[in-house]
Amino acid sequence: MDIDDTGEGRFNRELLPVILDGAFFQVSSIDADGKNVVAKCQLCPKPKSINGSVNSTGNYLSHMKVIN
Repeated sequence: MDIDDTGEGRFNRELLPVILDGAFFQVSSIDADGKNVVAKCQLCPKPKSINGSVNSTGNYLSHMKVIN
């Protein structure tokens, strides 16, 4: 699913958790139902993709604590 600020036929960026705003993680894909998200860590020297959910930020927070 595409990410768009307008929300017209695409996933509305306002529904994403703040940690996925692009400062720490950049969203690379969202599944069709809009619940699962793949995001790239912006702080890792090598591109690292983290799988997570829109409803839970645990995977992203754990990555930040352990890796960075």
